[in-house]
Order: sequence, then structure tokens, then C-alpha cells
Amino acid sequence: MTPIESIYEIQSVVLDLQCYLQSKDKVVSYRAQERYEQWVNRFFRENKSFIKPEQ
Repeated sequence: MTPIESIYEIQSVVLDLQCYLQSKDKVVSYRAQERYEQWVNRFFRENKSFIKPEQ
């Protein structure tokens, strides 16, 4: 998978998770938060050469 395809895949999943993050059910929102963090971590891990760390 190319880096751009990976970025689009991560963006798609994160956008799909938004409705679950705002759920009133605590279990659903907690699990969605865990998955969101996993996908964001994957994004930064795969694209660390393109993103400058904050100073």
C-alpha cells in the first residue's frame, strides 16, 4: 500500500468512527476512542518522515 492510500484509508476509518465517539453509550464511545487512538498512532508511525514534530 502506498503512503497516500494509507492516509486515505486512515482518514476514512477515522471519519466513520466520529458517530461512535459521540455516542451516549459509554462502552461504545470508549471502544471508539481506543480504535481512534490506534488509527492516529498508525498515521504518525507510518508518516513520521513527512511530519515535523512540534517544537
